[in-house]
Amino acid sequence: MKRYNNTKQGFVLVVVLWIIFFLSVSVLTLSVKNRMNVRLSSFNNEALRVLYLAKEGVNRVIVMLAEDDSAYDAFSDAWAQRFTLETDAGVAVCEVTDEDRFFNVNTLPPEILENLKTIFPQLTAEEIESLGKAKPFNVTKEILDATGMDPQLFYGDTQNGKPGINDMFTVFSDGKLNINTASADVLRLIPEMTEAAAQTIVDHRNSAPFEKNETLSQELSLLGLTAPQVSSLVKICKVDSSAFRVVSRADSRRKAVSRTIETVLKRKAKAFSVLFAKEN
Repeated sequence: MKRYNNTKQGFVLVVVLWIIFFLSVSVLTLSVKNRMNVRLSSFNNEALRVLYLAKEGVNRVIVMLAEDDSAYDAFSDAWAQRFTLETDAGVAVCEVTDEDRFFNVNTLPPEILENLKTIFPQLTAEEIESLGKAKPFNVTKEILDATGMDPQLFYGDTQNGKPGINDMFTVFSDGKLNINTASADVLRLIPEMTEAAAQTIVDHRNSAPFEKNETLSQELSLLGLTAPQVSSLVKICKVDSSAFRVVSRADSRRKAVSRTIETVLKRKAKAFSVLFAKEN
């Protein structure tokens, strides 16, 4: 009888130990799950705060552009200066570029297309023809797909300072070129323009931006440009910008979370509309 009791007690002990084991595993699993939920909730909260910080960067740009003198736009303007925004959530870095420094690929006059070979001699006649026929484009990258050109020709070589087709065009401007922000290479696409004349314009505007469309012809003549050059510039250029690309990247304090908002804003007087927006 005593032997039977010992066996029974041993069996009960084993069962109790197994129950304790399973309970321990359940408690441990629940504890790990709770910790994961807490961390996930913390991460989501941090990601949301960083996203709001990136959006705040865009809002600051809108205020900056609204307060800007829109009669002319140049690199000396506040919007053209990269700035940072710091909060408890993290740090946002905001950059703005005007789209009017590029030619609108959807409204290109034929003479601009023909002059592409002055900057890109490797561009074929077939590629130029495809560029003219394939429009309208929704984004400039569609140029690459439509023409089948070499990606290096499209994107350029930034390390060696060589521009690409992508550095010439936009789909968001109103069609006229801002003479205060267009690169020398873009200016060279204008009929009658030479490399020397384009550089003369760039050197002048760096210290004294062109401020009025009404006096642009006179100011260009004073720089020593020829009458045909001045005529072409006045026909194609202006002194202000209508569309602005904003890139606002925010990073959390721990660098664990990053969010970027890229948008293109259309400005008309003090009113703004969104032409393009992307978050990642």
